Amino acid sequence: MARYKVRSLEVAKKLRKSRAVTATAVASNADVQVT
Repeated sequence: MARYKVRSLEVAKKLRKSRAVTATAVASNADVQVT
């Protein structure tokens, strides 16, 4: 899970240009954390 989290952060950083994408990534990350 931690690895996936880091991966998501990396992707979010890559697409930090799009705030919507970052928000989606954060939401997905939160969902994964809850799961």
